[in-house]
Amino acid sequence: MPFLCVAVMEDTVKAAVKAAGRLDCDIVELRLDKVEDASDLHLLAKIRKPVIATCMPKWEGGYFRGSEEARAKLLAAAIKYADYVSLEMRMRRSLRDQLMKTAHKEGANVILTYHDFKSTPTKAKIMGILRAQQGMGAGIAKVAFMPKKYADVLNVMSAQVEAKLRIPVIALSMGELGRASRILSPMLGGYLTFASRGVGEGTAKGQYTLNQMKAFRRLLGG
Repeated sequence: MPFLCVAVMEDTVKAAVKAAGRLDCDIVELRLDKVEDASDLHLLAKIRKPVIATCMPKWEGGYFRGSEEARAKLLAAAIKYADYVSLEMRMRRSLRDQLMKTAHKEGANVILTYHDFKSTPTKAKIMGILRAQQGMGAGIAKVAFMPKKYADVLNVMSAQVEAKLRIPVIALSMGELGRASRILSPMLGGYLTFASRGVGEGTAKGQYTLNQMKAFRRLLGG
C-alpha cells in the first residue's frame, strides 16, 4: 500500500511539530488553518518526515477565515519547510499560480485539490476535474467527495483509474459510506491515503485510525 498520511491539527506550530514527531506514519499533513499563531514556522524544519503544508479555507471545508492574500502569505512562508503544498484548484488563479511558482522554486510538490462535502458528481465530471488539475500544472491531483450511495464510491474509484493521468492521483470518498475508498484507492494506484491519529481524532469523516490502516497494510502485504 502506498503512503500513509496523518493530518495534524493543533493551535500552535510547536504543538503540531511535537505531535508530528510522535507519529509513525509516512507523511504528515500540517493543517495550518487551525494554527492561531504562525510566527514560528521555522520550527517545521524539526519534523523528520515528509510534510504537506495545508491551509484549507472555510469555503473549502477548512477553518481559515482570513483573506485569501493572508492565506497565500502563510502558505508561501510554510513552503520552504515542506515537501508538498496543498492548494485548492478553485483558489484565485493569480494567488495559486504564484504559490505554484514558489513551490517549484523551493522544490515542493504541488497537490491541487477539490473537495465536495455534500455530494459526488458523475464519473465523467470527476475525471474532468482530475484532468483539469493536471492541466493547471499540478504535481499530484486530489479529489474528495461525499457519497450518498455506494455507486458514488465506485464512481470515484473508477475515475481515479480511468482518467489515466500522467501525474499521481489521490481520490477519496468521505463519510461512513466512503470508508472503503481509503483502502481501495491506494490498492488501485492512489498516491496516498489518510488516517487519523486515533479514535475521534480524524480530520474528515470516515477515516480509519493510523493503527487500523497499518494493520490493513500488513494484511495486504504492503
